[in-house]
Amino acid sequence: MTYTLQGERVTLEMTRDQFARLTIMMGFALGQCLRTDDRKMFYRWLQFINDLNATNPNFTPYEIPAGVLEAGSL
Repeated sequence: MTYTLQGERVTLEMTRDQFARLTIMMGFALGQCLRTDDRKMFYRWLQFINDLNATNPNFTPYEIPAGVLEAGSL
């Protein structure tokens, strides 16, 4: 895995296997959020996953209810 910094942008380059492991780890994080009933963190993780896959043509974004991530919600 490589990390590149150019100004304010960071690029991570990884293998498909590394990306698959990252996806599994994010799934565990989501499961923990559900286990502890931390809905706000759950939806923050989903938003991060959507952002991470924004240019992935094989990804269907998760639906996040309107207003759930606004300050003071949940």
